[in-house]
Amino acid sequence: DGGIACARMAIAAMATAGSQRVSDMFLTRYAVRSGACAGLAQCFAVSADLASVGRSNELRALGQLSGKENGGPNEEDGGSSSVIEGVDAGAPARTTMNVPVLPRHPPRMLHLSDPDRYSAVAAVARAMGRHCAAAHNGALAALVDAHLDALRDSLEDGRSDSHDAGSLWQRSACAHIVVLNETIRGAGEVEPKRKAETSETVAASRAVLQEYLSREVWDLPTSFDDIPFDDISLARTGYYTLATLRDNALLTCLAAEGVGVIAQ
Repeated sequence: DGGIACARMAIAAMATAGSQRVSDMFLTRYAVRSGACAGLAQCFAVSADLASVGRSNELRALGQLSGKENGGPNEEDGGSSSVIEGVDAGAPARTTMNVPVLPRHPPRMLHLSDPDRYSAVAAVARAMGRHCAAAHNGALAALVDAHLDALRDSLEDGRSDSHDAGSLWQRSACAHIVVLNETIRGAGEVEPKRKAETSETVAASRAVLQEYLSREVWDLPTSFDDIPFDDISLARTGYYTLATLRDNALLTCLAAEGVGVIAQ
């Protein structure tokens, strides 16, 4: 697959250049930083056509993201199981919990619905976060800020939208959240040699967490019951549609998954 090959080449090129050169490039060259962020967001674009990904697949994936899916551990999601036994060691009753490794493959990926292709491109975002975090020169903050600025622009588009139910702002925000989650995951893989070296990753994670927990993201209506009373008139005009609420739900689930990435 050409996409997987390109992703592997990008990872190999960063490994050959080394963390210092990669981080310096993202820190000092705005065009490279913004281009890489925009390119990755395009790779992780979210489909607007529900039929292209399958209704059952989306519901199953959203259930996994929200932690509502029942059943045993799913090895494809990178989950690991832990068993909690009762006080009586001889008791047969056990409770099995699925503890997934986050982030997982999101639903409705326009270009990356195939798990192998998604994993390959996600590895690029993780490698970028890992190299920038390893250099400890401010590159991780610059990279994260580029995505946060794009996320804020998308949220601002949502607030200033002229009541257009077909707005793309939710799906744009989703793409940048997916990239941020993978980038932070990669940065978290760096083993600090000194305690002070964790400060940059912690600061970047704190900035992402603050944005994810903002009212603009957390208070998005995901059902008709969540629509504020002041906006009921908009609902009657068709501004709040099932598609809008579905996009809001995906955005909120991805942000919640990002909180889990930071916690892990």
